[in-house]
Amino acid sequence: MKKTNFIIFFLTVSFLQAVPVGNPAEPALIPKGLVFEENPYLNLRLGYISNYVVKSRFKNQQGVEVDTGYFTYLGKIALNFFERADLYVLVGSTRGNSRQISTSNNSLVNVEVPSKLMISGGGGIKAILWEYKETTFIGFDGKYFRYYPSIDHMVVNGAPNSFGQTKLKSWQWEFSLALAQKFNYFIPYVGVSYILSRIKPLPANQYIVNASERTNWGLFVGSTLTKGDTVSLNVEAKFFNQNEYGISAEFRY
Repeated sequence: MKKTNFIIFFLTVSFLQAVPVGNPAEPALIPKGLVFEENPYLNLRLGYISNYVVKSRFKNQQGVEVDTGYFTYLGKIALNFFERADLYVLVGSTRGNSRQISTSNNSLVNVEVPSKLMISGGGGIKAILWEYKETTFIGFDGKYFRYYPSIDHMVVNGAPNSFGQTKLKSWQWEFSLALAQKFNYFIPYVGVSYILSRIKPLPANQYIVNASERTNWGLFVGSTLTKGDTVSLNVEAKFFNQNEYGISAEFRY
């Protein structure tokens, strides 16, 4: 029983997620729209985000390590104000798996959690804080993200281990500050992020306890490709608090 509790605790940590921050200059990158070609005061933007968490590792004094791999697919709706700020909503789903290899009583324990489809969503604001000659940007992004993963069993050393249906409530706040530099169609950027995450079982479960991120601070780098006419493409990578890669597209109307 202690070994099972020990395993489940670290598996819950592996469900903590994040989504791409995006380019800090994003509110100003698409000056023309598909329907309303030039309206600098208010416009609508639609986007798609695909994010892949390659590996997240959590380790304690006993040497337990958790590796996760997750795909997140999100739709984005944003209201753009004065080409300086975006107020946006995210809705989509997350699917993935978790694998852990630990040591218990001098023997290796291999634990896997089968993938589950999780409804996810959130919202936030992105704003340009400073701009120089329309080529250098410093921006802020703050978002709230929530999802409800569901697990009912795990596989321990190849053998199924059922413990009943358990829903997990996970929420996350992320705050980021970044610098971007525009070179014609390419706009690379780099920034730092701070994540506050929590996850707990619904209802309370004797096997699963509340968990949170071990590392809050992180680094992200990325680049946007756009000609400035209705559409932009973006790629991004995160390190330290999350190890993930994301790609997104955005259209202005």
